[in-house]
Amino acid sequence: MEVISPQQFLLQHQKINPTKQKQASPLPKVLNPKVYSGGVRSKNTMEAMGAFEKPEYVPVKGVTRSVREKERLANIMAFGEDKPKVASRKVIVDMESPPPPPDRFEELQNEIEDRQRFLQEMVAIGKGDKYRPIIATEISQLVREMELIDKKRSGELQKLLELEEKQRNISSQGLS
Repeated sequence: MEVISPQQFLLQHQKINPTKQKQASPLPKVLNPKVYSGGVRSKNTMEAMGAFEKPEYVPVKGVTRSVREKERLANIMAFGEDKPKVASRKVIVDMESPPPPPDRFEELQNEIEDRQRFLQEMVAIGKGDKYRPIIATEISQLVREMELIDKKRSGELQKLLELEEKQRNISSQGLS
């Protein structure tokens, strides 16, 4: 294997007229110091060139795809073609009315029953004397709240009965 110098390699691989090959001057082996600086730059030179300035980052704006577009592309990748959109009927669902709010009177009754069960359990394990006054106080407060609710309801019922009686009187007078 023959070793070829870089100049010979260039001459063999360049498409140059053979007459011009003899006129081409060889590349200099030593760099001219007047033309070529040693590669050391001062800080001022680098600052003037803008070497320390960071370019402002501008994110690449990507294309946002809709869900339909994503499905279409997925179908093309999976099946080789876009599946036609299936027309679907809108189903009208009757919304059930929300359940009525729990009756406070019934809640109070349940709480009283829970307190009585708790007191019975405490008596069974021998701690009834400790909890009896506490539970009795709580039950009396709940009973008081139940009385207020009952009074309010009976007042509302009385007003409704009076209103109904007035309407009967008006309708009976109109017929006479």
